Amino acid sequence: MKWVIPRIRTKSGCIPGFRDVLTQKVLMQFDLSTVSLTGFDSAKVILKTYAYGPTWDGSPVTLKAHIFKIKHTWTEGTGNWYWNAGGWQNQGDVILANYEPSDAIKAASTNPTAATGNTYQDTYLVRSDSLTLVGTQNVTMTYPAASIHHDFNSPIPGPADLVDMELDLSSYVRDMAGNSADCGFIIYLENLPSAGDYVGTMTKEAGDGSYGAKLYLYY
Repeated sequence: MKWVIPRIRTKSGCIPGFRDVLTQKVLMQFDLSTVSLTGFDSAKVILKTYAYGPTWDGSPVTLKAHIFKIKHTWTEGTGNWYWNAGGWQNQGDVILANYEPSDAIKAASTNPTAATGNTYQDTYLVRSDSLTLVGTQNVTMTYPAASIHHDFNSPIPGPADLVDMELDLSSYVRDMAGNSADCGFIIYLENLPSAGDYVGTMTKEAGDGSYGAKLYLYY
């Protein structure tokens, strides 16, 4: 049996207090409070991704993914860098040309300069003593030309050109199943082609919100 849990929160890019050269970080959380481990076999997360940066050339790249459980609760804000105050901001009309936010997402979006949740100043969330390593694995990704976003003067690749990244989350689910704490986890990627490259991860602020990550539980 397969049980699908939509992603609740996602923050990709530079996670506060967790910055290094040639790395990529994605902060994420799923509601596991009603998940039972009876008969549980495995779990995986699937992220809809694209490549960003100057070095991607369509060749396979093997990334090392470290998955850390966050020990503290955290609150996601409603700030939207590309749409707020009733209109496009920061070239959002160009960057999200393939993913114009739905009316519901637009209505819920606020100016990120006014904090409505945890911000980059809350570095306690990702200090070493606030994290528990729950797994490390390699994942080989190949991004064809249509799946590479070279600069912010062009749109993010469209839905048909997004590339799935699959990671095993069995250990994380075993640790957090039935836990009502509003915690999350960080996927920390190493071995990117260069310091100017990263893996773009679709979030709920784009399109109708359906391109975000999903967690699959197998029983």
